[in-house]
Amino acid sequence: MSVKTKLLSVMLQVPYLAADRQMPKEAGGYMYLSEDRLTGELHPRFAELGLIIYPTGMSIISESDDGKTQTRYVRVEAHYRIVDTEDDSYIDIVALGEGSDKRDKALSKALTSAYKAALLQTLMISNGPASDAERPGSHGKKSSKEPVVCSTPGCGAVLTPGQLAYSEKAFGKPLCMHCQNVEKSKETAKEK
Repeated sequence: MSVKTKLLSVMLQVPYLAADRQMPKEAGGYMYLSEDRLTGELHPRFAELGLIIYPTGMSIISESDDGKTQTRYVRVEAHYRIVDTEDDSYIDIVALGEGSDKRDKALSKALTSAYKAALLQTLMISNGPASDAERPGSHGKKSSKEPVVCSTPGCGAVLTPGQLAYSEKAFGKPLCMHCQNVEKSKETAKEK
């Protein structure tokens, strides 16, 4: 399997992550997806597939200090490489990040922002409000927070909503495309 195929597998397993932290009210009070939640979700999947990610470079695009509040602002361009440890194939990613802090953490926050952006955008992970009713594309409907996986023992593939609807109608259980085809083959063999 190539690095691109393995990343597709991760994309199918993690299509959405809900925001899990909230900024203080004085900073806007908005919800956001934390780096530890993102890494916690992706780390086991990357490890299982033999993928690693590491930084290959960084440059500070801009840096400034706010004279009134003593806040330091940093904007960075960070370069990352995702490598398949089985065949050494890789993809390179460039991401921008911004960070601000009243002490010495502005650069770290900017790098964390770039890291999150690189992973979220590369893997097309949707993130947002913690409420399912607020989730983009849900149109106010409640849905399961956990993705639905194929019910075939040992498979565990994550199903798209379309796959789930079809498989439950046709087979009475959640099956991925591959397992649906296996079931169809079994039914065809029984008919002969």
